[in-house]
Amino acid sequence: MSKKLMELTLKQLKEKVKKSGLDEAVANSFTTKAQVIGVLGALKDKTKLVDPATSAIETPKEKKSSDKAWLSKRDRMGRHLEKQTKVSFMIPLLAGEKVGVVESRVVNGIREFNHISGAVKEKNINGYKWVLPKGMMTRVPEQVCELLSREMNVMATIGKDVSLDRIDKKTNRPVGDAL
Repeated sequence: MSKKLMELTLKQLKEKVKKSGLDEAVANSFTTKAQVIGVLGALKDKTKLVDPATSAIETPKEKKSSDKAWLSKRDRMGRHLEKQTKVSFMIPLLAGEKVGVVESRVVNGIREFNHISGAVKEKNINGYKWVLPKGMMTRVPEQVCELLSREMNVMATIGKDVSLDRIDKKTNRPVGDAL
């Protein structure tokens, strides 16, 4: 059957799928013969009807379910971080930034943050956002401290291999001295 169908034009295939009972808007949304032939095969089988125009769209029930799963993951992470030992940590200010001011409070075992003013650093972990003010010591969970420390170490080492202050292996002197 598909060999015969492949000989038809896309326009003819669309007409055939419309006659099979598929909505005209859906039929007109097809852009390839393969799409139309696949739907015609499904209509023939009557065991599976594929609506390519809406098959990738979440239904309200699916959306609610995925939102609930995401929120519960975020909430679990928030509660997990709240139980961890807190350590002092500071994010330095960049030129022109002002010391950040952040209010926080615990609601249902989850810390909520309110950015008041100044510079802040946000760290997202599994959908949960921890907000740190820049330029002042702040108590943070160990896991947040570890992630931020690793991030800052990586940022500090970027460009070391092209810096003018690096030591030339041949002369054992800073590269900037040769300029």
